[in-house]
Amino acid sequence: MRSATGLAILFLASCSTRQDPDRIWRIDSWDHGAFTISHGGLKYTATCDGTVETRNGQTYVNGREFSQAMDQGAEPMCTAAIDLVGRDLETSDLASTAHKGSAKGADGWVTTVIHDGQLIGLFRYRDEKNYFKVMLAVKSVVTVKR
Repeated sequence: MRSATGLAILFLASCSTRQDPDRIWRIDSWDHGAFTISHGGLKYTATCDGTVETRNGQTYVNGREFSQAMDQGAEPMCTAAIDLVGRDLETSDLASTAHKGSAKGADGWVTTVIHDGQLIGLFRYRDEKNYFKVMLAVKSVVTVKR
């Protein structure tokens, strides 16, 4: 009986760690400012709309300190999203925060995706003082065969 219980626990654990394809977003490529992203039988083309980052409690907008970016402006930059090309990312609902209920990756960061129809948000979270949000503006969506 003990071995049957052990097998049941292993089976349930393997089911809970399996990725649901409808929750997965893949950043396929980045080329000349355009990202190609796949999700649920759709292929999105999106451009950088900007990044807000907190490092060691200090806030930066598009790579500039918050006050400087507000005074002088800052061109949108999405280096953090470029670093995610080729990765599968899990979706999150709008009511949750990026770090609740998600496991940290091998790099020590939690990464989730939120989509509202016009923007794709990439949220990376390490702790309360180190996180960032990258916003990508959707330019086109096409259906692809699965």
